[in-house]
Amino acid sequence: MLSIKNPIYIENYGYTFNNPHDFSYLESSYGSKDTSKSLFIDGNALDQYVGAAHVLLKSYQLKPATRGNFKPLYYESSVIIDDNKVKAYLYNYRDTLGKNIGQDYELINLAVNSAKPSTLLTPDPKTSNNTGFSEMLDFWSGYSMSGLFNGNKW
Repeated sequence: MLSIKNPIYIENYGYTFNNPHDFSYLESSYGSKDTSKSLFIDGNALDQYVGAAHVLLKSYQLKPATRGNFKPLYYESSVIIDDNKVKAYLYNYRDTLGKNIGQDYELINLAVNSAKPSTLLTPDPKTSNNTGFSEMLDFWSGYSMSGLFNGNKW
């Protein structure tokens, strides 16, 4: 059995999660704590032990990590996340990876957020700046039509 420092480093041990949601569970349970006394890789499973007696709590299925999809810090991939951008972001900090679990969690959150599409929406430009009589007629015709559609009789 091989102990692991934290689930965020799972692919550095040559494995990845068969079900990515297992990582979410472990992340919420342990966060940035050192898990070397409670999480162990045994074959193709990640075993979670609790207490001083090392009682097996749960096992998570693992699969071998591939070179093409390798992530130095594990995160759940998504359709909206550009994995290449995450890898490029992490590459800039390659000398600091693995030294501090808390800083690595902050770094992966920044990398994933930078790889998501921007939510900044720009308004459509106004086609004209004529606020004259025609726009007032447009308003009142829309107002009267809404009254007809809502059952008012004129």
